[in-house]
Amino acid sequence: MISDTNFQKEIPFASGVTTHYFIVPYICTLRDVAGIVQASPGTSETITFTENSAGTALGVLAFGVTVAAGGVGTWTTDADTGDHVLAADEKIKMVTTAGSAADCHLEITLDPYARTT
Repeated sequence: MISDTNFQKEIPFASGVTTHYFIVPYICTLRDVAGIVQASPGTSETITFTENSAGTALGVLAFGVTVAAGGVGTWTTDADTGDHVLAADEKIKMVTTAGSAADCHLEITLDPYARTT
């Protein structure tokens, strides 16, 4: 049976723009990202995901206009390059935009078979 692998990561939103990284353990594609905030980070907050070495866009996790504690983001895979195959030990770069500080818990789903849609 082919199945995806989930990883959990906590990242903080800070006022303005912050950058975080996640190392992928094997060749894979980024299948999905789910996120929930523990406090309101402001309005229209996003986390943009790219491949660190080449800057290839993977997708965006958006939290909408009015975000409250417990707000859940909506994942959108990049229409052109979202199925990009990541090399083992590649870093996924995550750039947050926020109006104020808040913790965000992420669940990152990787496809170890690097299937593309």
